[in-house]
Amino acid sequence: MVAPAVANLVSLLVLTVLNTEANRRLTFRHAATKPARAHLGAGGLFLLGYLVTSGAVLWFTHRRPDASPAAETVVLATTSVAVTVVRFAVLRLAVFRGPDRRRV
Repeated sequence: MVAPAVANLVSLLVLTVLNTEANRRLTFRHAATKPARAHLGAGGLFLLGYLVTSGAVLWFTHRRPDASPAAETVVLATTSVAVTVVRFAVLRLAVFRGPDRRRV
C-alpha cells in the first residue's frame, strides 16, 4: 500500500499537469500565455497545494489518530476543493491574465 502523502503527491502532480493544459487550451484559450509560463506558474501553485492538502491530512490524523480512511478522504477532498478555488483565481489573475491586464 502507498503512503497517503506519496499518493497525494503523485495524484497532485498528474492532475496539475493535466489541469493546467486543460485550462490553457479551454478555459483561458484567449490569453496570450506561453505554455512554459503556464506550467511554471502552475508548478508553484502545485507546491502550495501539496503543502496545504498534506498538512491538512497530517493535522487531522494527529488530532484524530483513530479516524477512518473515509474521514481522512473527506478532509483531503474538502481541502482540495479549497485549494482548487485558490488555484483557479491565481491562474486567472496572474498566470493567464489577458493583454488588457498586463502592466506596461
